[in-house]
Amino acid sequence: MKLLSLIFSISLLSACTQTDEKKMNQHVKRIDLTEAKLLMDDFRLSEIAQSIRYVKLESSEKCRIRSINNVKTTLDFIFIQDQQESLFQFDADGGFVRKIGSKGKGPGEFLHLTDFTIDEASKKVLIYDNFGRSVKEYSYDGKFEKETAIDFYPISFEMSASRNLFFNNVSPFPKKIIPYGVTVCNQQLQKVNKLLNKEWERAFADEMVPSSLCNLQRFGERMTFWEYNHDTIWHLSDKSAVAEYFLDFSKYRIPFELRSSKKDINYAQYGFIENIIETQRYVFIDACLKRQKKRYLLCKENNEVIDVFRDRSKVFFMNIELENDVDGALSFWPDRRGFVNDSILCKSFFPFELKRNMERNNSLLSEVDCIDNEVASLLKKTSVTDNPVLMFVKLK
Repeated sequence: MKLLSLIFSISLLSACTQTDEKKMNQHVKRIDLTEAKLLMDDFRLSEIAQSIRYVKLESSEKCRIRSINNVKTTLDFIFIQDQQESLFQFDADGGFVRKIGSKGKGPGEFLHLTDFTIDEASKKVLIYDNFGRSVKEYSYDGKFEKETAIDFYPISFEMSASRNLFFNNVSPFPKKIIPYGVTVCNQQLQKVNKLLNKEWERAFADEMVPSSLCNLQRFGERMTFWEYNHDTIWHLSDKSAVAEYFLDFSKYRIPFELRSSKKDINYAQYGFIENIIETQRYVFIDACLKRQKKRYLLCKENNEVIDVFRDRSKVFFMNIELENDVDGALSFWPDRRGFVNDSILCKSFFPFELKRNMERNNSLLSEVDCIDNEVASLLKKTSVTDNPVLMFVKLK
């Protein structure tokens, strides 16, 4: 009986999926990644970048960064969330200011630093603690101000232009909440709306494997939400969700029923998206096609997609990044959460990565005159034990 019920649920889900996609496809822009144009030698970073700024983060035992999870900036500050569950505050030039909050069970402490966002209007830092199921609020000077409990299980959140909070509900507790959706709350954390609340997925929840790959980012006056299980990019407002792009691998696309189950997937046969970052003019897409790492650049003006791969480079990581002809230094592709604002993206380099990659790329060492003097000086002064260097690229 349970098997028949499961078969019926899968059949129902498949039918609903097809109906849902037909409705979506009436206005969504379908992007076939298998037809992407191969990156030409003359397409380099200067094609999309206006300028580059480097910030070397101060290094000391008080602010030792192991690995960066998230970067956010304001006019005066840079906030860094690392994998050791610490939130560091630096000034705009990289000078260490303070740590915001700390791990623990006391007032103002968090059990788990899951995500954070910035309310620039009130100069507040908001930390989401999924173990404590609460949002904690701090001032820019690090003072703890209040804690508000929530009764659902998001994995990330972001503040919109209207100062509402959008929570990504890709949850490790599928029986307690619909696996995919976005909850919109006001500043008092009262629920005001639910978006992408797909009731037809509830029947499949017991078999579904939740994914933390969905990405939620602020984009102008709206929010961008990448829905992993459907490879769809949605534009969200406080009251609505509109599907803008469907990223399709055509014959290599993983069937939803297979992707949503606990069955092993032979990824050598399929393609899938790993991350997206959307800006005013471009969408940066990290993907994998038949077990090969891929990166695509979608130009929104003409919906043209470029396969970022240069086989003339001997260094693998350089093969799938944009060659830097702006200052002659390191190639660029934004970090997983490297979105700063609509026109600025960020990439972080640990010093040992800088030196190792420059040693591998002989052209950067032998033709050092090609590199901007300020950049060359920065790289030479950096010790392998120092904190990361941030590369901020301003797009055209």
